Amino acid sequence: PGVEGFFYPGALTVHEDKLYFGAADGDGDYELWAYDGVNGAFRVADINPSGSSDPYAMVVFDGKLYFEAEGENVGEEIFVYNGTSIELLADFEAGQDGSFPDDFTVVQGELFFTLDPVDSAELHRLSSSGNIEKLPSVNPTTADSDTTLPVVHNGQVFFGASDGVHGAELWKYNSTHGASMVADFVPGSDGLDPWLMVSHNGKLFFFGIFPGRGWELGSYSEDEGVQWVADLTPWDASTTFNSLCSFGSRLFFAAGPGDSNVELWVHEESGLTYMIRDLWPGRLSSWPRFLSVANETLFFMARGENSNLALFRYSEDDAMDKVLEIGGGDNGLVNSMVAVDGQLYMWWVDDATRNVIDLARVDVAAGMLEPMSETGNFTLFDLLPGPATSEPWYLQEFQGEMLAVAYMDRRYGLEMFSFPWSDASASTPSSSPSASPSASPSASPSA
Repeated sequence: PGVEGFFYPGALTVHEDKLYFGAADGDGDYELWAYDGVNGAFRVADINPSGSSDPYAMVVFDGKLYFEAEGENVGEEIFVYNGTSIELLADFEAGQDGSFPDDFTVVQGELFFTLDPVDSAELHRLSSSGNIEKLPSVNPTTADSDTTLPVVHNGQVFFGASDGVHGAELWKYNSTHGASMVADFVPGSDGLDPWLMVSHNGKLFFFGIFPGRGWELGSYSEDEGVQWVADLTPWDASTTFNSLCSFGSRLFFAAGPGDSNVELWVHEESGLTYMIRDLWPGRLSSWPRFLSVANETLFFMARGENSNLALFRYSEDDAMDKVLEIGGGDNGLVNSMVAVDGQLYMWWVDDATRNVIDLARVDVAAGMLEPMSETGNFTLFDLLPGPATSEPWYLQEFQGEMLAVAYMDRRYGLEMFSFPWSDASASTPSSSPSASPSASPSASPSA
């Protein structure tokens, strides 16, 4: 505590009315920091006095903050913060090598995570009583099981993994039967290779490699097992997918043959799967992205026939319309978009005229951009005044504020900024050196 100024914040996690994150001080020592929304940010502890502890992969479990970090005499392991002190949970891989914990997921009062000592990532479990258990090895050999990020579905933990005998297949874990492969769906060493898993309408949906069909949409349920859902492009060897999103009773995603004609598709509860609309007719792709649900409406970014990037909305009664265009043709860009608290936010909006807008707010209830400034329909937060862009890349809601990580200037680098959520007349937050974290106890220049 008491260290002024931090740089390069990451792994932001809210716990007991504070925002915790990893950050470096002026000397480059990367440790655990906290921010309570009122006072300046402060370093919680110097976990590794001999260097940086580099905390990341944080999760809240049983009223405590768990995270990966490197200690003074241990490699990368799990540490626990109880609000007062930080302790090493266990030195799973004795010495400086570390076990590289990752993929934290809480299911039914237990914490699941992967450990990756000597390149052999396997699934582990921590109960609320403090017992640590290595689940039956997916891969009993020394080869890496390549365990993917676990997903909770119907009270069980699902993940993709390879056991060294079979290829990457769908696995599940529950406290009764432990870890088991759901099915050897693709015999041999190739595997189904499931990814982008989403729990939807009682089934687990994912993209996988199906024999003779390539990458296609699949599903799993206890009654039906692993199923191929649809060959969306039977004339092509494989389908390009992204952005699985559950909206009402239907599953939405972007799909197309290879890199051509990638458009918005839907999978109905009845099993019918079809393209909703060819926004860019022909073999060119509109590339729908950033599928976000807010106020019972599905929003996404896509390109139209004029190649301009635009914001579209789609309602449950099948009405679709264009909300706005960014402009700039092929060079127009939105870095990301997210729905938070019933409002839609975009950041790093570039219409290819060098007029980069750092952050923009959309009135989701009305389905249009909110007229927030005199220069247009965007809320303008110019974090780095002039023609340069601050390139904000992180957005997190915390105690009624929006926190963003953005580039300030060469002197201060990546910093954290805070903005009011509901102040429609918000002024531009200060980004001068005098308001920077290193010159003031406040680590978040206020808007």
